[in-house]
Amino acid sequence: MKRMAIFIVNYNGLSGLGELFLESLESFSMVAQRFGGVDVWFVDNGSCDGSVEEVRRRFGGDFRYVVFGRNVGYGGACNLAYTYAVRRGLRYTYYVCSNNDIVVHSSGFAELMYWLDKLEKAFPKGFIAGPILVSGYGGGLDTGCYYVDSMGRVWPFSLVANRAEKLAQFLMGAPIPVSFVDGAFMVFHRKAIEKARFNPGLFLYNEDVEVCLRAWLYGIPSLLIPVVLGEHYRSSSTSKYELLSTYLKTRNTIYTMYQYFGAGRLLGVLLHYLWILTENLCLSIAGKPGKERLVLSKSILRGILDAISLSHKSKTIIDDVKHAHPPLINLSFKTLFPRRLGARFAQDRIKEIVLHHMERWVRRRSMTRHSRDCA
Repeated sequence: MKRMAIFIVNYNGLSGLGELFLESLESFSMVAQRFGGVDVWFVDNGSCDGSVEEVRRRFGGDFRYVVFGRNVGYGGACNLAYTYAVRRGLRYTYYVCSNNDIVVHSSGFAELMYWLDKLEKAFPKGFIAGPILVSGYGGGLDTGCYYVDSMGRVWPFSLVANRAEKLAQFLMGAPIPVSFVDGAFMVFHRKAIEKARFNPGLFLYNEDVEVCLRAWLYGIPSLLIPVVLGEHYRSSSTSKYELLSTYLKTRNTIYTMYQYFGAGRLLGVLLHYLWILTENLCLSIAGKPGKERLVLSKSILRGILDAISLSHKSKTIIDDVKHAHPPLINLSFKTLFPRRLGARFAQDRIKEIVLHHMERWVRRRSMTRHSRDCA
């Protein structure tokens, strides 16, 4: 059994990212050459810009290739690549699903492998893990992981490690339990991916949230590893599809919250998005900036309606994920919707509560049995 398969999912990366696309692949190629038992899989989602041909010309046999005739989505591509590898008799201890806009460093990768081997001993049922990524555009931490709150909103770990001294302090510790790992670079232990794979129906956005919440139900935790792996040029490959992104984020967030938190939470999430919709429409009517907000409002409304339709068709709720005790940020209805409308969801108070929850989870890592096993 080999150590790791890295699935790099691509869709028109050559035209969308240019030299950054090739720089990213070059960094993965260097990692595969330096570390034994690591295979890099170039998984193409029906690109029509010559990406596949250019990658074959530049990297040839350095990569394994899976090419689809159409775009099956990020999660769908990872699932099919995993199935393809298994059917070919290729088994790995770890499976990575990665974006094509990440530049990895060999030193960070070596530290990542060190922690993964420790975690394998500590979590016999498997785990899902992710490293820290810094922003390729400068400005510090990109993300690494998130916490989910009662409204389905996600809060990045960068809120508690956005300064150099905070990040340095964090890097000296053990892995931290999180609600979900950032889908830009997710590491599945083989036992985790056998139990929980991506929901292909989500296509793009929130598929990382959904699969990690489902894994928590199986007793498979999501963990942030205190290792800086490299740079992430976030949204470089999806920024051109703003309307589609807005629609998918809205639909998938509402649907995921319904599946894992029930109809009671669905009402709160719907109210959150309806508030955003109303705000956009009001600003559109006031001419700030007008047409753009109106078009975005239509995408949000479509996402809300389709999410309700999907939730109705699903009939059953998977389970209340809170019973699995993942790290979640619980916000009361009173906090979310204060009587004073001028407070606009009492953003300052909400952020204060969120930071309190996140710092608590960071502190608790040193108290858990598994963290002591990994230290």
